[in-house]
Amino acid sequence: MATQPDTAIGHRRLDELLSGASRAREAGDSAGACRLLEKALTLAEPLGPFAIARVRMGEVLHAQSLGDLTAAERLLGQAIVSAGNNVVPIPAAFLLEVRVRSGSLARLLGRLLQAEQLLKEALQTYECLPDATPDQIAHVCNELGLLHLRAHQFDQAGVHLLRSLTLLESAHGRGALPLAPVCHNLGRLAAARSDPHGAYEAFARGLHIRERVLGHDHLATAVDRVSVADALSRLHREEEAEAQLHQALTTLRRIRGPEHYEVAAVLNNLGGIALRLGRHQVAERYFNQALAIKTALYGPDHPDLARPLVNLALARCGQGRVGDAVALYERARDLLAGSVGPGHPLLRKIEEALRGTAATARSRPSEAAPQGAAPRSASARSADRSSAAVRRTTTRGAESGS
Repeated sequence: MATQPDTAIGHRRLDELLSGASRAREAGDSAGACRLLEKALTLAEPLGPFAIARVRMGEVLHAQSLGDLTAAERLLGQAIVSAGNNVVPIPAAFLLEVRVRSGSLARLLGRLLQAEQLLKEALQTYECLPDATPDQIAHVCNELGLLHLRAHQFDQAGVHLLRSLTLLESAHGRGALPLAPVCHNLGRLAAARSDPHGAYEAFARGLHIRERVLGHDHLATAVDRVSVADALSRLHREEEAEAQLHQALTTLRRIRGPEHYEVAAVLNNLGGIALRLGRHQVAERYFNQALAIKTALYGPDHPDLARPLVNLALARCGQGRVGDAVALYERARDLLAGSVGPGHPLLRKIEEALRGTAATARSRPSEAAPQGAAPRSASARSADRSSAAVRRTTTRGAESGS
């Protein structure tokens, strides 16, 4: 049986392992985080149910960061069971952490009413605790801000996010790392309100903090860079946006690997910029790379391939290759038809583009545009208008990694 000094040493070692797993997760080192969590669980088992519950909470965060919400929910349930088996009372701070994490997970799963109840109860409890820290209250406010943002309740989202920012500024100063995620979320709120200037200012502030504290090549810095690029693009500062995306792409390829979904998203956004600048062959190259990654990830018949197919069709259409564009639109339509309803916005735009491009393809004897060609026909102009309608719903920030 472990003595009290041995138990104290074990808990300190557990703290170190959980902190290390958190740092690895935030740096994008999923394998490293997993190894540390496995070691932590082995160490926690003789320390008792509460120690196991703490490790399970770390596993919840890890699963959530990987997008595996089913596993996160299962692990959260295990954490709650372990905590309930503890002989001595569980610290109130841990129980509140569980409540906040439950609310966050409910938000991500789309259970907004449940999430709101859990988070509001947690906030009220924190506000009544004399030893609650500004960081704890700010964290709950940030979660409530994200909840209301998802529900399109923008005024309420702004109240909570600004409160979170004010608390963190007072506790840590204006340039501290804890402010960066809240700045990012304020940028998302401004973008949702169609305020590109406000979005750029908030995203850029978060990026500046992360660059200064974490460095230019950190995963979180790269993610903020993608958001800054999207805001710049919406301000028609395409060359600046392109430079930010290239830097983010380098970091994401190094950390995530060359065939990760986030790499495909940045390639898609680079293709969108090239398309808007009239560099159709460059856009085609980026869209082909994004499509290849998604095909490798999901297989050739997944509906998520529809959007990169549409983007590739736009690039082909811009080069006068209307027949190729028609084939790509048709494939995208067929992929979507079995998974979305007839009123889906992208499906409607594809059908509109098909009507225009098919008419153009029938009116052209060949794909090549001869020297000294006559003015474009009405059907060709119709195809351009149809393609422009699709472009508005696809390439700009359609797959932003933010």
